[in-house]
Parts: sequence; structure tokens; C-alpha cells
Amino acid sequence: MIVGGLALLLSCSGNKEKRAEGAAPVASIPVDTVEREIPPCKRLKISTSGALPIKSLPVVETIEFPDTTEYFIGVPSCVEVRGDTIFAIDSSKAPGFYAYRRDGSQIFAYTSTGQGPEDFMVLRNLNVTDTELSAFDDGLCGIFIIDKNGDFVRTVKCPVYSLAASISDAGDMWVDFSNFDGMMDDIKLGWAPPGGRPDSLVTVLPIPEHLKGIYASGIRPLVRISANEWIFTPSFERYVYTLKDGKAYPRYELDFGNLWWDDEKMSKMAHSNDWAVQLQDFPIQPMYIQENERWFVVGFAVNRDKRYVYVYDKLGGDSRTFIDHPRKYLHPIALDCNDLFMNCVDNSNLEVLRLAD
Repeated sequence: MIVGGLALLLSCSGNKEKRAEGAAPVASIPVDTVEREIPPCKRLKISTSGALPIKSLPVVETIEFPDTTEYFIGVPSCVEVRGDTIFAIDSSKAPGFYAYRRDGSQIFAYTSTGQGPEDFMVLRNLNVTDTELSAFDDGLCGIFIIDKNGDFVRTVKCPVYSLAASISDAGDMWVDFSNFDGMMDDIKLGWAPPGGRPDSLVTVLPIPEHLKGIYASGIRPLVRISANEWIFTPSFERYVYTLKDGKAYPRYELDFGNLWWDDEKMSKMAHSNDWAVQLQDFPIQPMYIQENERWFVVGFAVNRDKRYVYVYDKLGGDSRTFIDHPRKYLHPIALDCNDLFMNCVDNSNLEVLRLAD
């Protein structure tokens, strides 16, 4: 997780958009539009004991992003796979939006950093719709939107102190304020309906009393899993929520046992003057969540050292935990059917691990 006030500041030198030569427009592949019932909250016991080596999962594909294009990706921070197309943002090394084919050839890159009307600063929380790509711009506190040809569309301003936000095709907006109290009437997660003002949000989730003041945001706390449904991973909570139609429903309770601090310890840290320093000792961070129709995946580190991937099979009801040692991957970055995409530590490559036939 990126602690508020300690986030990486990126250069504001402007590299304007550059498309790959001869690139054809990306075909529109719609996101899932099937309406689903809200599932009941599922308690998942996540244990690191007896974890299998992640190398026991077969690698069925390696996707390399060549550096022969004028603007090439550095480290994929968020990835969405749509058929044969891979959409990604890089939040730090080579900031921008990128689209690639599965063979690694680039379709377009949008890398215009700065403070101009078509520039972004710090991108997080990629959201891919049928026609657009968007990401939360942490530097300018807004949602930055381009189309699937790699052309700028618009920006949507978010309230001050937003740490993440996402907008749907219909125009409703989810905004995560983490646990920053005192400025937004104790709103942790807010929602604005289509046409609603983003500075007049409905409070969907309040800040838990024991977490007030521990404000931080992950690279991707909001993940869209269908046309109008998200999953939300709040900072320093064991719950993953379903977000739909302006409401939040507990979806998973992640039970890490004694690795997770209790409410009393969290509250003491929240009310200390050096909570950001103490936060470095929180045992489970960061967490990366992925989900599709069959799989629910949690990537996490224990004491910032050992990295694990927990995989829950929603159809079969069983689960497995894998350990990434020696450290080969950064985190689970995307799911596509039975394939788990992991980004490699030493380069920008993606390796595709097969979870099941």
C-alpha cells in the first residue's frame, strides 16, 4: 500500500502521446453485462503454513514488451486482459496508458505527463469499459479518460483528499477516501449517482472508529468485475466488499489469524503521532485482489519479506496458498479464465500461470 504523504512523486516533463506505427484501432470487447445476485459474505481462512511453491503452477505463456517502440512500458502496475488485447498502466517507471497484443506488439501508448489539459501525473486504479480506459490521477485528483484508440477523451474532477476513484459507463462514481477523517464528514467510501455532483457524495461506508487517521491507498482498491459492479478492498480491513447501485455488501472476510492486528492495536497506532512509521510493521501488506467467475485471488506479503498468493476456487470450494520464494513476481496482476497473470520482478514481462485446465 502507498501511505498517504509518502507516495512517489513523478516527473512532470511532458511526453505527448505516441502510437505504434501502423496500429489498428482496438476492437471493442464489452465487459460482462450479466446481472448477478449479490453473494453472501464468505469467510476465507488464509494460512501460510504448508504453502506450495508458486513454481509448481505451470507457466503457459510469457508476454514480453519489447523496448523497440518509442514509448515502452516500464513496470505494469494494473492490467486488464480483453481477448487478445492487454491494457495496462505504468504508475512509476514509464507513466502512461498502454495497449498491447498478446504477442507483445504495441497498439498504442499515451504518456503525456504534466499539468496541461490533456496531461496526467500519477495513474492508479485502471478501469476498462467497452469504449474507454480510465485511471485515477493521484497527482491531479481526478479520473483521466482515454478511448480505445489511445486518444484523450476527458477528465472528471474528484473531491479533494480522494485516494482512488472509478466511474462507470452510466456515469456513477465511486470514491475512496481511505481513513482520512476530518475533511469529508468521516466518509471512507462515497458514491455519486449518474449526473450527481462528485463533491456531494452519498456516504456508503463510514470510517471505522479504530482506523481513523490511518489513510493509505493501494494501487487498485477498486476492481470492476461487471458492467455496474465493483469489488472494493479498503485499507487495513479484512473485508472485501461488493459495490453495486450505490451500496456496499461484505463479500469476503479474509481471516489471516494472528498475523492481523486487532482493533485495539490499530486504534493505538491511529492515534499516535508516528502512525506512518509504525505502519511499516503491519504484517500483511500490500494486498492485491483479483476475481473472475471462477477464481478469487489475493496476493500479499508477510512482514514485507515473504510473498504469497492465495487462490480460492469458487466453483470447487477449495483453496491453496503459494509462496513466491525466491522472489520472482511482484503481484497477481490480472485473471483471464483459468490463467493468472503475474508481473516479473526483474523485467516488465508478464508470465501466465495456469490455475486449472
